[in-house]
Amino acid sequence: VGVAIMGVGIALGVPAPLAAGAVVCGACFGDKMSPLSDTTNFAPAVAGEQLFAHIKHLMWTTVPALFITYLLFFIIGGQQSGQPSDLAGLLEALKASFTISWLTLLSPLLVVLLAMLRLPVLPVLVAGIVSGLLLTVVVQQESSLAYMLTVLQSGFEGTTGNELLDGILNAGGIQSMMWSVSLVLLALALGGVIQHIGFIEALFANMKKLLAKRGHLIASTALASIGTNAVTGEQYLSILLPGSFFKRYYEQAGLAPKNLSRTLEDAGTLVNPLIPWGVSGAFFAQTLGVSVLEYAPFAFFLILSPMLTVAFGYLGIGIAPLDKNKQKSV
Repeated sequence: VGVAIMGVGIALGVPAPLAAGAVVCGACFGDKMSPLSDTTNFAPAVAGEQLFAHIKHLMWTTVPALFITYLLFFIIGGQQSGQPSDLAGLLEALKASFTISWLTLLSPLLVVLLAMLRLPVLPVLVAGIVSGLLLTVVVQQESSLAYMLTVLQSGFEGTTGNELLDGILNAGGIQSMMWSVSLVLLALALGGVIQHIGFIEALFANMKKLLAKRGHLIASTALASIGTNAVTGEQYLSILLPGSFFKRYYEQAGLAPKNLSRTLEDAGTLVNPLIPWGVSGAFFAQTLGVSVLEYAPFAFFLILSPMLTVAFGYLGIGIAPLDKNKQKSV
């Protein structure tokens, strides 16, 4: 979807870094708030919180960050004076090559519905894939199973006669993600070394008195997540390592686990795309054709979220106390 929006943005004369920044903001917002997201499941699991309690608590920082992001893009977008290219030609090429139908929206709507019903992640994703394949048969009249499996494996390949449209469509597939998978494996191997040597513990060894204060504790968690991201380039480790270390300090401070999981999400998941050697940052840069350093100044949502989570920690906004029963057990 982001690649398609990039193509439309460029066709409308929007600078590529600005369009990429908007795409990254939207993608990361969806990833952060989706019950199907790996990191959204991982953060509460590490912190010891329920998934949907975590997602609900994320709203405290997410809504203001998203509102400010929309406002900034509205202001900046109104100042753009780029010349649109042949958008009509792009649409005509699209209509000539494919059957355009509202039925194609059924597959993503099914995924959203099943996610809202809180069904397990894997069955929901499988339902999205199967429904997409069935719609390919119904709408595009493409019944070759071999062709559809090839698209799943290697992505779509075709020629429409429109260079811009071809650049948008010829992408995807499992193989296009394999280099990201290898990057994750290397980062996790490095993370294992960092965890074994006690990197986080050593970093905050002389700051235990400060960790008794709510604001300092949340700020330290965010700093540790950002630091782990910078060192390893891996968002899973930026959740796992700080989450495992700071969990007991949140209990001692009388703070609910969802405060920890929210901080890990805001400063761990959302900072990774801002790091050029990060897994997410490398993927976005390659997929969108815009370097991290170019789109980062426009990734407002990713910059605002960790700032708000730290600010709210000091101000006491949206901070949930630990359940009294759990606090007694601590």
